[in-house]
Amino acid sequence: KMKSLNKIFNLLKLKIFRFVNRIFGTTFTFSADGEDIIIRKFLSGVKKGFYVDLGAHNHKIGSNTYYFYLLGWSGVCVDPLPGVKKKFTRKRPKDTFLEKAVVPDNNLDKTVDYHFFNNFKDNSTTSIKRINDLKRNFGRIPSSVIKIDTITISELVENYIGTNQVSLLNIDIEGGEFEILSDLLRKKVYPWIICVEEIGMYAESIVKNSSIFKILNENSYLFVGRTFLTSIYVNINSLDKLNSPYINDLIIKK
Repeated sequence: KMKSLNKIFNLLKLKIFRFVNRIFGTTFTFSADGEDIIIRKFLSGVKKGFYVDLGAHNHKIGSNTYYFYLLGWSGVCVDPLPGVKKKFTRKRPKDTFLEKAVVPDNNLDKTVDYHFFNNFKDNSTTSIKRINDLKRNFGRIPSSVIKIDTITISELVENYIGTNQVSLLNIDIEGGEFEILSDLLRKKVYPWIICVEEIGMYAESIVKNSSIFKILNENSYLFVGRTFLTSIYVNINSLDKLNSPYINDLIIKK
């Protein structure tokens, strides 16, 4: 009974959001740059999907998965940012939240240095390259360094993803996205949609120079969308599982 009430409540919230947006003539999105608008064009019609959100950060604001949570989806959300877990647990109880840093399988350390930016929390990272880029480009220096627990891709797949088909993978971990994606593909995890942050690139340079584009293209993914910092890829072998009517407007050759 409680599950049914929660589902009704979430759908009611969704209808209210849509109604308010219609009145004010705004575009309905929770994402930072409208990523969920593009994603739901492909996933429209999927009634109960499963997502994996790596670098989830906030349960609603700037979230690429919250819209789908309101539709009744659930999944695994991972983020080491202090204080995030409490809100996720309260606001998104159907999700499994892990307060850890996701790392590649070749990282055997149980903890890692997490460079925390108090004034720019979404820049907090374990990546030394990202820290150097933030210092060089914006003059930002971490306010503190804390030890946080890690979880490898193998542990994530074996203990939390299991046999679930991943409808949507969102990955925004401030550095190290390529290594994480490589391990997921090696574990034969092929999400229908992948939404991944690729900093310092625009659409044309991604096709020419992105290592993420290259490895996903080699694994039957199409580059279908780009926002300010994020690239969106769809698995061409999953198209027949997507019931979205919008896909009919695309000419896609397998």
